[in-house]
Amino acid sequence: MATTYTDNTGITKPGSGEQSGTWGTTVNTNFDIIDRALNDVGAITLSGSTYTLTTNNGSLSDGQYSAIVFSGTLTADCTVTIDPNDAAKTYIVKNSTTGGFSVIFSQGNGSGGTLTVPADQVAIVYADGAGVGAKVDGKALSNVTDVLTFSGTTKVEATNTGATVTGNLINDGIEVLTGGHLKGAPGSTMSLEGFFNNGTENIAIGSLALGGTASPNSMSGNGKNTAIGKSAAGALTSGDYNTAVGYSSSEGMISGSENTSVGLESLKLNQSGNKNVAVGSNALFDNVLGSENVALGYKSSENSLSSYNVVIGSQANTKDALASTLGAVGENIAIGYQAGAQTGSGNATGYINDANSYKRNITIGTESGKFLGGYSSQNVFLGYRSGPQVAASDQSDDNVGIGTNALFRLTAGDNNVCIGDEAGTYITAGGYNVCIGPDSGFTNTNDLTGNSNTAIGWYSYLSPGGDDNTVIGKGAGGASSPFDMLSGGPHSDRIILGDNTVTNAYINVAWTVTSDVRDKTNIENVNLGLDFLSSFSPIKFNYTEDREQNVAHGPVHYGYSAQDVLAAEGDDPVIVDTEQAEKLKMKETQLIPILHNAILELKGENNALRARLDAAGL
Repeated sequence: MATTYTDNTGITKPGSGEQSGTWGTTVNTNFDIIDRALNDVGAITLSGSTYTLTTNNGSLSDGQYSAIVFSGTLTADCTVTIDPNDAAKTYIVKNSTTGGFSVIFSQGNGSGGTLTVPADQVAIVYADGAGVGAKVDGKALSNVTDVLTFSGTTKVEATNTGATVTGNLINDGIEVLTGGHLKGAPGSTMSLEGFFNNGTENIAIGSLALGGTASPNSMSGNGKNTAIGKSAAGALTSGDYNTAVGYSSSEGMISGSENTSVGLESLKLNQSGNKNVAVGSNALFDNVLGSENVALGYKSSENSLSSYNVVIGSQANTKDALASTLGAVGENIAIGYQAGAQTGSGNATGYINDANSYKRNITIGTESGKFLGGYSSQNVFLGYRSGPQVAASDQSDDNVGIGTNALFRLTAGDNNVCIGDEAGTYITAGGYNVCIGPDSGFTNTNDLTGNSNTAIGWYSYLSPGGDDNTVIGKGAGGASSPFDMLSGGPHSDRIILGDNTVTNAYINVAWTVTSDVRDKTNIENVNLGLDFLSSFSPIKFNYTEDREQNVAHGPVHYGYSAQDVLAAEGDDPVIVDTEQAEKLKMKETQLIPILHNAILELKGENNALRARLDAAGL
């Protein structure tokens, strides 16, 4: 599907598979367009008799402003054409031009209708986007002399000249509008509360919105704020360019600027944080001083206290544990239902008082990193329930978990990399482990606390408390492999390749084994030779996959019986590995020194025989 754009604002909708590597730029531009459409005020200078107000697809343009102030000196009326003609648009405009001429708004060929805004007037402009014959309608907000009636009885009769409201609003016999602000009418069938304060170009609708009281508040000249809903931006005194929509939305904000909050109690406790976007009930509820956060969804980043976070999804990243350093850098990204920290503490009892805690984590997927501990930083978890799912999680740093339930049980491990469904799911406190493949690093319900292990392959097993093991291949390290990592242990420093289904192993050259005498100690001569080798015999055989079935698997081999060799070695075996008594193994290269001795013994006997023959003249 090709990239498309929204009809009215030009927001990019990337097609499936498109814009690989550049989606971040597109998303940032889209947010800038949304920010402009929600809250920004544009300034346009007019000089001639025509002007085209254009909305571009996929880039910022003047037609995307929510409010526009037109200035400049006119010598005649100026027609502003809204383009394209199939985009529905709504603007709040002000004609601040000099010269005493009007600004006329049109769309298409103007046949559908135009709206004239006289000089020094403010108007709401609506263009229906109907194409060539599009209609522009609206209403000038100054010099209004309309009468609103209900059941034939006049209820509102007001005249606004300049900035002074005169006249009264009568609601069930109770005067609720007088002298420039609205008074409450409790208990009446129609209740309008709130007022227009003495900031510049503010809009407030609702009881106590923008600090409403029985009389205008004391805003010190800042403005261009929009507050809709009871107590929306109710404490604002000096901030500007804020938009708060919803009951108690941004209620605690005192001096913050350029914030957008939409939803019940969204960004409620923000005091001076700037450039936050909170959409959804309780989104960024506790964000007191944090800035430049984006939270979309019910309770998204609800108790987050830091800055520069991007959180998308219901209840995502609800806590970030930066209580003692309000507004500290967070830089977390959480996308998905309950993705990101849900506890906000190392022991699930309270916030961590540490400016360096819970930073730069990326959790994408439903419940990914759900219980990532409050200390944790710089983790990446992608996939359903990837990352810690244990409520008592403590500090875990620099981990990467990709796949459903990858690193599922992690509580305090660092620098683990696990990729695949259930990969590393048994790692709890281990570090520097690498698990690649479905169910890699499997321990069969035992907590894996070892370090520096590598497990590659489906159901590759690791010893729960072992370190520095390398296990490669399907089922390697399991009961049906050359060495069972779950039997006894903990086992460390092992390399295991494949399971019992392997029939051949290939390499183009012989193994090169370290044999420097400087790396050896306890050096003695080997005293085994011909007699030792004569005590057992080589055998010809096939391997089986399963002892119980005793079915031949793979090609014919020549070798030895470990039991026969063990009987020859006695109680202190070197050739036979007896660590797992039910799965005896042999290091056949250990036979080479014994074969060497046997050859020397045979050579000695041969030399003696030749000497006797020579002495006999034979």
